This record gives sequence, structure tokens and C-alpha cells, in this order.
Amino acid sequence: MKRLSLILITAFAATFAFSTVNAAVKPVKNVVKQLTNTIVGYQIDGNYVYTFSIDASTGNPHPIAAVTVQLLSNGDLLDVISFSGAINVGIHSIISGTANLSFFNENGIQVDKVLSGSLLGGVVGK
Repeated sequence: MKRLSLILITAFAATFAFSTVNAAVKPVKNVVKQLTNTIVGYQIDGNYVYTFSIDASTGNPHPIAAVTVQLLSNGDLLDVISFSGAINVGIHSIISGTANLSFFNENGIQVDKVLSGSLLGGVVGK
């Protein structure tokens, strides 16, 4: 009887713990429909997700055609002011040198970022 009680209590505690974890995690919203060019990947920092899009008709490195910025906590899209840079597309897409990005954060304050390195994800066509 004690063993059955212990199993039931453990099962209840695990169910409760996993249900609260799932409620706290909010998925990043799908941005595929919002970009008209070819999505080549994304980068994540502490608070934001940056999704990069290129015009695939140009040569490598491809100039960045669009960038979306989302809050990592809830997936809300933020307003991008400006961006510049290029991306080398291959097996793994890499920002060529650096990409400069300005956007308004969730409080309306302008944020300037300099991004570099590899992109996660892969190519998603139009």
C-alpha cells in the first residue's frame, strides 16, 4: 500500500511539474509567411531571435534582404529600423563579416546590434 501511494504521489508531482513547465514556455511565432525572400537561418541571443532572409538570385555572399526580430520570451515581432550585411550560403550559412541591425525593443527604445558568425536553421524558399 505504501508503494502504491508513493507511485501515485510521484506520478501526480511529475504531471504537475511538466504541466507548469509547458505553460511557461511560449513558442516563437512562425515568420515564414512574413518574409518574401529566401530565409537562410536565425541567431538567438539572450532576449531576441533574429531571422535572416536573402535574395537568392544574387551571388555569394548574398546581401541581406530582410531581417525579423522577435522577443524570445513570447515571440512578438519588433519593428526593425535598418539592417546591412551579407550572408555566405552553403552547407552552413554564415554572416559575412558582420551584420548591423537597429530595431525598437518592447519598450520602444532603439537597440543597435552587431551580429556575426553562423546561422542556425536552414534555407526556406519563397
